[in-house]
Amino acid sequence: MSERSPARGEAALNVSPLIAGGSSRFWVLSASVVLIFMTGIEGTIVATAMPTIVSQLGGFDLFSWVFSAYFLSQGVTIPIYGRLADLFGRKRVLFVGLTLFLGGTLLCGLAPNMTVLIGFRVLQGLGAGAVQPINQTLIGDIYPPAMRARMAGFFSSIWGVAAIVGPVLGAFVIAHAGWPWVFWVTVPIGIAAFLLLAFALHERIERRAHQIDYLGSFLLSIGIGLLMYAFIEARSLWPAGFFTAIAGSAAILAFFLRHELPLQKHHAPQRLILADVLGAFRC
Repeated sequence: MSERSPARGEAALNVSPLIAGGSSRFWVLSASVVLIFMTGIEGTIVATAMPTIVSQLGGFDLFSWVFSAYFLSQGVTIPIYGRLADLFGRKRVLFVGLTLFLGGTLLCGLAPNMTVLIGFRVLQGLGAGAVQPINQTLIGDIYPPAMRARMAGFFSSIWGVAAIVGPVLGAFVIAHAGWPWVFWVTVPIGIAAFLLLAFALHERIERRAHQIDYLGSFLLSIGIGLLMYAFIEARSLWPAGFFTAIAGSAAILAFFLRHELPLQKHHAPQRLILADVLGAFRC
């Protein structure tokens, strides 16, 4: 298949084999472990700090969204980031996600009230959504097939440990510093991982034509987001509101499938996002 210049509405599809052999592979793995731990711990570290945060910022009725906003925005963007990494390269998309995550983390510590804090937690989650799928992709790029299942299990265990350690670390930080440090404590670690990947992770990028499925990405985000919202707020929603949200999510996801299946039928993998979603569930 000959290469051609991208037409209007298209960009370059980047097939990006990673160059990470020997010691470089060790440093890439180390940075990936740090990033998985960092994003995992941010989901739970605020648990023991919430009484202090609420006492200073107010907004007790919104405190559950400090957790939910992070996980909601992270969960919605994971399949999309996986596709973007295939299109634009792992390193580039991972660095965009890390920048969003670290920026959101810094801003969380500066939030003047609960509503603003929730908004910054959304920004954190939008960045964290890039870490999990791209780290899974890195496993496939730098390890042979015989090692991939073992490394995937290793990363899953790191995530589980982070979820357990988070509340303990949050209590320790609250006891010895102000509540903003619950967020800021991970920033130096994230910056170190960022710099490590900048020097150790390299890509060879082959440019090919593709089109981005903006509508599919939007429908997927809204459909999953509405579904997660319904279950997160199930106790506070009236039954009619809960079932309306579920029905709305089902309708949007059905429209998403209707939009995607013709692309699959006509063999348009350069646009298809459904395959990436199914791949994310298989992982």
